Amino acid sequence: GQILVMDVPDGQSEASFTSQLLMDPAVAFVEPDGMMYPALTPNDPEYPKQYHLPLVRAPEAWDLTTGNANIVIAIVDTGCDLDHPDLAGRIFTNRNEIPGNGIDDDGNGFVDDVHGWDFENNTNNPRPEPDGVDNNNDGTPDEQVSHGTLVAGLAAAIGNNGFGTAGIAWNVTILPIQVFPDDGGAPVSQVIQGIDYAVMMGADVINLSIGGGYYASFTAPIAEAYAAGIVVVAAAGNAGRELKDGQSSWESPVCNDGVLGLDNHVIGVGSTDAHDLRASFSNYDGSTTRTFVDCVAPGVGMYGPGYYAPGFPAFSSYFTTNTGTSFSAPLVSGLAALVLSRNPAMSPDQVMQAIKMGCDNIDALNPGFAGKLGAGRINCARALGVQLPPRPARDVTAADTAGDDGGSVTVTWQLSLDDGAGANNVTQYIIRRRQGTSGAFAEIGRVPAGATSYQDRAVTDGVAYYYIVRTADGSLTSDSAIAGPATPANDGAPAPPTGVYAEDRPTDQGGAIIVGWDRYTAPADFAHFAIYRARTRFTSIGSMQPIARVTSATAVQYVDATTTDGADYWYAVAAVDTFGNRATTVAAVGPVQSFANGTVTLPAGMHFFSSPLEPADHSPATLLDVPAAQIKLARWFPAANGYTIYSGGASLPLTLGHGYWLKLASPITFEPEGNMAPSGSLSVSLARGWQQVGNPYFAAMNTSGITVDHQGTTMDLPSADAANIIRQVFWRYNRQTNSYSLVAPFLGIGETQIAPWEGFWVRVEKPCALILPRPGAVATAGLSEPAAAEPDGWFTKLTVRGDGGVDSDNFFGVSGQLAAMEPLESPPPTADGVDLSFVDTAGRRVAGRFSAVEARELEWDLVIEGTPGSRLEVWCPAPQEIPSGWAVTLQDQATGSAVDVRRGGRYSLTLAPDESQRPMRLRLTRTGGALTLSGMSAVASRAGGAMTFTLSAPAACTVKVLNIAGRTVRVLRQGTPMPAGTSQIVWDGRSDAGLAVPSGAYVMQIEAVTEDGNRTQAVRTLAVQR
Repeated sequence: GQILVMDVPDGQSEASFTSQLLMDPAVAFVEPDGMMYPALTPNDPEYPKQYHLPLVRAPEAWDLTTGNANIVIAIVDTGCDLDHPDLAGRIFTNRNEIPGNGIDDDGNGFVDDVHGWDFENNTNNPRPEPDGVDNNNDGTPDEQVSHGTLVAGLAAAIGNNGFGTAGIAWNVTILPIQVFPDDGGAPVSQVIQGIDYAVMMGADVINLSIGGGYYASFTAPIAEAYAAGIVVVAAAGNAGRELKDGQSSWESPVCNDGVLGLDNHVIGVGSTDAHDLRASFSNYDGSTTRTFVDCVAPGVGMYGPGYYAPGFPAFSSYFTTNTGTSFSAPLVSGLAALVLSRNPAMSPDQVMQAIKMGCDNIDALNPGFAGKLGAGRINCARALGVQLPPRPARDVTAADTAGDDGGSVTVTWQLSLDDGAGANNVTQYIIRRRQGTSGAFAEIGRVPAGATSYQDRAVTDGVAYYYIVRTADGSLTSDSAIAGPATPANDGAPAPPTGVYAEDRPTDQGGAIIVGWDRYTAPADFAHFAIYRARTRFTSIGSMQPIARVTSATAVQYVDATTTDGADYWYAVAAVDTFGNRATTVAAVGPVQSFANGTVTLPAGMHFFSSPLEPADHSPATLLDVPAAQIKLARWFPAANGYTIYSGGASLPLTLGHGYWLKLASPITFEPEGNMAPSGSLSVSLARGWQQVGNPYFAAMNTSGITVDHQGTTMDLPSADAANIIRQVFWRYNRQTNSYSLVAPFLGIGETQIAPWEGFWVRVEKPCALILPRPGAVATAGLSEPAAAEPDGWFTKLTVRGDGGVDSDNFFGVSGQLAAMEPLESPPPTADGVDLSFVDTAGRRVAGRFSAVEARELEWDLVIEGTPGSRLEVWCPAPQEIPSGWAVTLQDQATGSAVDVRRGGRYSLTLAPDESQRPMRLRLTRTGGALTLSGMSAVASRAGGAMTFTLSAPAACTVKVLNIAGRTVRVLRQGTPMPAGTSQIVWDGRSDAGLAVPSGAYVMQIEAVTEDGNRTQAVRTLAVQR
């Protein structure tokens, strides 16, 4: 516990001697015997409001000097309150002038200038005169009245006088020179008169808290002041801009330094805030010489003396607050006065260098302005040569290390203001500790500068410790406040169990839920598992009581036999140690419901499948109770534009409200286990694209009750469709026909009920949530179910049949309501079967094409898909739904063959072995005005053949003979005008080259175009036999 003071032996370095001493186990620490100083704090009651004084280390400077009355600061400003209690005793008095005799006793050209001069009013009273009038019409009367008084007070308010505030230099003299009115500005010439007066009166420092554009007129009078040995201090300006080499960026008088690059007659001062950050309004120095802004000082929220005139409400207080570089400059003027008080013979250059050399570099705190804030923020003590210890670490705390099993205390702090900023001289932090409330502190560790924490592991649980963080700069140190007590304890919760799940207990009559978890590796202090349950989701068990405790560390489940069937429950499991520690933040699993179990049978074949139960492991094999290898399950993912195939485990998890393709080779019967949908309606989040959705309930679900939630707004299906959020039509799968069926509940199309265990397609245009109504549930508040309405106009559908099944719901017609719903996109095809899809103008597969207006002719492309080599048949199952006045033709784009759909025609084709798609075209033509081709036939003969057809109107006709590959063999007519009615074209069986064609199948094609552009075409085949 003894402290020894030793001298470093001659010839040995300090570092070597330190290392030598630390090798002795009896030596706890070695450090330099640095200098310490008292920090004089004035008794002025308003001093605590002046944050800037301790920040610029004024108290340490005051231990050396508070100023000398022989040093005069000229305040060239708006005048000064000569009677203010914080200033009156320091106002300049001209001893060579007899007050009030009306004579210029000292012959300086100013009569009775006892306390300075007012150049604004040309009087000997440099005191502001408020009049309550907004003289410059800026909305604020008398806004400059207190400016000069605050500037003077910040520089030199009397300190330690038991009243008000303190200035930087308490005991220097203030020479008030008024050049500005109570409102507005003043001519440059008038300000220069004030500078010249200050020089004439022998001022030591001239403070210029003024600014504006650049005027070269200031350069000469400032140079004269500099030549007279006067320190000139100027505000950098409040435009927030960079002062560069070009005069267009300059301001006066801060940039009137003399010859750029050679002279520096002005100490330019920028502004910072209480945290050493550049004030946003402050100009900064981007010149190559960096002589415009020489340093910075606090200038935000500056508190000090204000003009006092109780007859004016705005001046009813002795004190005021203001912001700007105007209030940074007087801090530097006061510091210059302190330097001169200690060294009156110093030149302006020497004073400037002392101030700049003492500055704390704050570039690290202002990376965007590094090198542009002069030498840094002023440090009064260092400018006077005081060797300061680094400022101590701040806000030191010490506490038991949270979440451990005891045995450590964590000490944290905020960096010293001289670590990375300020003096930037911190080298390390020394952590010192004592046990109990008394006794000496001993070093327990060191961390480098920049560190903000230390973990003390050499402690005993239950013992109280106290800590100090000592900040060191290599020679001097400063200690933080004591932090503590910190008492280490075992407060680390055991790791929570993983894999927690909850599901209905299988093969029972209800009333029980199984809660399970992964096998647990218990810590040495394990006590039990705690089971928690609630009727709503929860994330914390801090205030909950467990429903059960399981003491076996090897247990992996608990059966809760106290549930009510159909009610939602959430569960969590926590591990608890012998100290009662447990992880209180949990991820509850649920909702889960208990229910009486039964069996389900699914027949063989393809199913659009959805489950009303969600297995705890989400595995299809678990639900269906069959080996994963026997399950063929797939789900469409729009982001991948394809199906993901189940490959076992949870590779394709079963989720409530989702739909899947399930293909069974043989029937299966199983007892489903898992979690039911929570009470109320189930919300299923959907991304953009085609989505497989499923009925999540054990009863049929009515699609007309489905609603949509988009960004917090709930709406019915027609409203969501109108907002282009989701299509109001769904697609079911018909197992008997292996095809899709359209469900449009608000258009009266298709069945509205979705059976249990069944899924359906929905097209999503914007991410949203589909709210699936629970069977028998009350409709969502605020929403009513619109009645289904028959579409306007007319529509019917096409059907295609093939070896793989039937695709029956493919619509076309003329209906404004249905046209507004386009595109009526087709869902992705099933894993096998046949498919018919229209192709819209954007190239999308759609399930229908509609026109909002009754055009004379409509043409829509479609594609038929099937197994290569299979036979397909296409027809309209309800041609009577096509109104009279319309002709509808289906044409094979590959062969040119066509059928009259309206007359019940069926088109048959056989896909080639390498062909899975066939392009088709559906043509709708208005008869009685539109051009039509009818009664067409092609009859073969030994020589060739003949084509007969009927035109509904005169038209120019082109007739060709094509071979089976679609190549032209003979052009019989080329744009030949032909009358309305029946015509016949004869082919002689020869090619365009005049050669007889060989036996085989040929196609006769006719295209007719009317004068107004109506166009139609048709083809017929014929076989030539030679």
